Amino acid sequence: MSDRTKILLLLTPALSIIILLFFGGLFIGLLRSFNYMPIIGLTEPNLNAYFSASGIITFKNSSELQSTFKKIPLNKVLIETDSPFLAPVPMRGNKNEPSYLKYTLEKLAEIKNISSNELDEITSQNFNNLFA
Repeated sequence: MSDRTKILLLLTPALSIIILLFFGGLFIGLLRSFNYMPIIGLTEPNLNAYFSASGIITFKNSSELQSTFKKIPLNKVLIETDSPFLAPVPMRGNKNEPSYLKYTLEKLAEIKNISSNELDEITSQNFNNLFA
């Protein structure tokens, strides 16, 4: 890692992991396994953070999280497994694995009112934008 690139990991009270990538004067945030916290300015076009949905978004009692993800711009959304924990419904209670990602993708696509294929393409592009 060069001296122009730094990675900071923060643990929020809600246990979301925030990864801040510092690239030559620009911070890019990644909120991993984002579960819920009040956020101001989610619709700001210059929001410099990505929000990653895990299997939690498929749980019955995650309506606040689902409402929050509805407001997050599509170009700032990612999906993750958070293996081995947080398996999505209908696999909840099992050890999570990457093959279960489709359930999280389908639920988030439903929340965003787009097709699973479209969301798959968008989140793949977002991943490439963040880490390329």
